[in-house]
Amino acid sequence: MISLFLCTLLALTQVTLALEPASLTGFDCVSQPIRQTEISLKNIKECNGSIETTTNTTTIIQVVQQNEEMPIRVISCKTEILRIAHRCSMWGDLQSVPNSLSTYYPDLTMSQCHSLIKDRAATDYGKMVDLTMNGETIRTTLLAGEIKPKGGCIGGSYSDGTYNHDDVVVQATIKFTLYDSEAMFNPTLNEIYLKTGVKCVYSAGKCFDPDRGYTFWEPEIQDKCDAKHYTVLYEGPATRFNDSTAADPISYLVNENDVAFCLTAIKRTTSRICHHEAFQTEHSRFFVLPKTEYEFPFYKNSKNVTADILTYFNVKFVFLDKHIKSSLSQLYTQLRSAACQLERQILEHHLTLAIHHGDDFAWIRGGGPGYMTITMGEVAYLLQCLAVPVTLRQTDSSYNEIPVYYQNETKFLIPRTRILTSKGTEVDCSPNMPVKFEINGRWRTFTPRIMPADPPTELTSQLAIDWKYTSPDSLFQAGIYTLEYSKTNNLPS
Repeated sequence: MISLFLCTLLALTQVTLALEPASLTGFDCVSQPIRQTEISLKNIKECNGSIETTTNTTTIIQVVQQNEEMPIRVISCKTEILRIAHRCSMWGDLQSVPNSLSTYYPDLTMSQCHSLIKDRAATDYGKMVDLTMNGETIRTTLLAGEIKPKGGCIGGSYSDGTYNHDDVVVQATIKFTLYDSEAMFNPTLNEIYLKTGVKCVYSAGKCFDPDRGYTFWEPEIQDKCDAKHYTVLYEGPATRFNDSTAADPISYLVNENDVAFCLTAIKRTTSRICHHEAFQTEHSRFFVLPKTEYEFPFYKNSKNVTADILTYFNVKFVFLDKHIKSSLSQLYTQLRSAACQLERQILEHHLTLAIHHGDDFAWIRGGGPGYMTITMGEVAYLLQCLAVPVTLRQTDSSYNEIPVYYQNETKFLIPRTRILTSKGTEVDCSPNMPVKFEINGRWRTFTPRIMPADPPTELTSQLAIDWKYTSPDSLFQAGIYTLEYSKTNNLPS
């Protein structure tokens, strides 16, 4: 009985040490990929900017701007299981079995994560209550078999999807990570920024945070009705153009004394804002609200306009003249064609990366770590790899990859993509240009000793606009913002 107690205590001590902060997330691409996307390297679809004659009517609209970033609720759940399997011998003690030690993250759905956070309890591995919110909780349990109070054990069957064992006692330490927090949503870029620094695609509704686990949110336009979420840019008459042959058939054109602009209502993203019909435009932060029998949900107040509207002030794309009916279709076609050609150039650059720099292509198209590209003939396969827990490994030399242990084997993580690989690239240990990696949100040097390091300089995108145009005299100072507001705030006319 004493030997059994010591064995159990030693096993649980090993489990606790394995859950120290040295753990991080890698991605296993040798196993079956989670998702595989086949992309042609040969062709990109041609642009089709043709447009037919439009019909128009006069209506009253309100144009509102959604603030650049807004908080949304996200929930994060991660269950990290470290289990040890032993077989019961005829003498009542525990004996090791092949593949006895394993660490893994069980998959979680949004519904399961909601239940964990709401109840602060888990029942899949025995009843575990009072789980810590916005933090971690470590619990121990038996997943299979039984240990008798007076010594000896009774084995049972166990399977975790990777390994199957019969007649074993399986002990486990389970670390629950639960967070109910806010993230910032950027409608312009369709991105969401988690507090851990992870960037995700907003419309996907979920992503994997290496620190906090599976993260979920509701990918909906936030139906907030106070001034901090929407700002009224214009309210008044507009000409509504309708082209039934176009993918986005509705356009709203305004030509008033000091306001002139044209916005396209994207049909497929028709939504409601404060219970009022609304259309998203080609500028994802601008919404058009047509007049109904009810009042508009917002009041116009120029003081509420935020400084970032200068971006849109400098990209006005339609200018009107006395012959708008004959010129609008041609102008609209040219602009759609230019936008499509620019997008084609970007996609052609991506295809070049897929052929010559597969890791960079996987990083861009996948939107973060955990993706790899395999080029086969004239197609590229974008693979989403399985997230697995690994631990840092101390080495005697410096490598251009992160040295880690995975399932008791020496491995490396490829920079940025964090894909597991068996071989590393040895580099010189230079104190002036040390090897650096960001580990769990903090920078570390590998020289080869692992030490804290200052974060490097991050690049910042710079918007350079050199744009001139010629317009009719009546529209020389017109735009989506009034002349009075431009003068008051020293904006360019």
